[in-house]
Amino acid sequence: MYLLTVSSQRRPWNAHVLVAFFAIYVLWGATFLAIRIAVFQIPPLFTAGLRFLVAGVCLYLFMRLRGVARPSLIEWRNLAIVALCMFVLTYGPLFWAEQYVSSSATAVIQATLPLTTIAFEVFVFRSLALQAHLVSGVLLGFGGVALLLFHNTGQHLAIVPCCDPGLGSGVVIWRSVVGAAGVAALKAADCGI
Repeated sequence: MYLLTVSSQRRPWNAHVLVAFFAIYVLWGATFLAIRIAVFQIPPLFTAGLRFLVAGVCLYLFMRLRGVARPSLIEWRNLAIVALCMFVLTYGPLFWAEQYVSSSATAVIQATLPLTTIAFEVFVFRSLALQAHLVSGVLLGFGGVALLLFHNTGQHLAIVPCCDPGLGSGVVIWRSVVGAAGVAALKAADCGI
């Protein structure tokens, strides 16, 4: 006979959790608004390239200062492939599309990333077992983001991407699918990155 026991002890408050949630909600959430503002001032692909060049240099220097060894030639090759698939082929079109799609619509479309990643991991690469709690958590999160968008009566989201002027929503959806495929492929390949 198995008994379910629940501990009455509370976990101590952890500042790292608070900082992590701040990063997710504020930094990641503001990304699409920042992109939307930037692409009206600077050419979209230049904006994307500059953003990731600065981020890449900062991360590389941070890791080197922490004593992490330089990547090997094979690791550089793997990083280049990942960068091509997950940044050039995904964020380039996303930055272009944000000229035509609102930042809130883009955020909702990008909220499909966990759904499509799970679909690729479960059905294409078979690297993850389909679990009810995983699917329900992702659907709940996506539903919350969609509720925020559709509650705004002035917001319009093209359900069929080809009905959107300039095909912007279609490009954002494509970015989400390609990004999810890249994440799932990287996880399935376990290429040491």
